[in-house]
Amino acid sequence: DGTLNKSEFRVQPVWDATESGKTQVTARPMPLSESMAATTATLTDGLEDGAEGGESEVTRVSVRPSELYSIEVWRDGVRQSVVPVMKPEITIGRGSKTTTVDVPIKGDAEVSRVHATLAREADGRFWLTAKGRNPTLVNNHEAPREERVAVAPDERIDISSYTLRIQP
Repeated sequence: DGTLNKSEFRVQPVWDATESGKTQVTARPMPLSESMAATTATLTDGLEDGAEGGESEVTRVSVRPSELYSIEVWRDGVRQSVVPVMKPEITIGRGSKTTTVDVPIKGDAEVSRVHATLAREADGRFWLTAKGRNPTLVNNHEAPREERVAVAPDERIDISSYTLRIQP
C-alpha cells in the first residue's frame, strides 16, 4: 500500500459470507415453559426486628430447569462436545449471526443453518425433522425432509461429517 510509511501496517476486517467464521453462536436464554416445572420460593430474612420502618428483605430463588437429556456431537470418530438439553424441542445446525441454534455444528458447509429439529415428547419418545438441503441419516436411513422420524436414544443421527447421539 503506497499510503503507508516504512514499518507501518493496516488491519482490515474480513467477513466470509458463507461461514460465520470463528464467531461462536450461543443460544439465547430459554424462556420458562410449561414443561419445566419452574417454581419460585420466597425466603424472608429475619430483619423485621432491627429494620428501619418495619421493612423486611425478601429474596426470590428460582429453581433452575433440569436437564431432560444430552446430545453427543462426534466428528471423524472423535467426540467434539456433549450438549445438555433443557427444553422439549431443539434446533440443530450451523447457525449464523442472525440464526441461533441449540446444538451448533460448525465447520462444514454441507450443514444448513437450521439442518434439523429434535423434539422430545412427555412419554420420552424422540422425533427428528430434517430441514436441511443435504441428507440427514437416522441409523443409515435418509430421513425425508420436513417429515417427523422416530429416533431412539443412542441411535446414530448423521449430518454430513457429524454424528449425533441422544443420551437420556
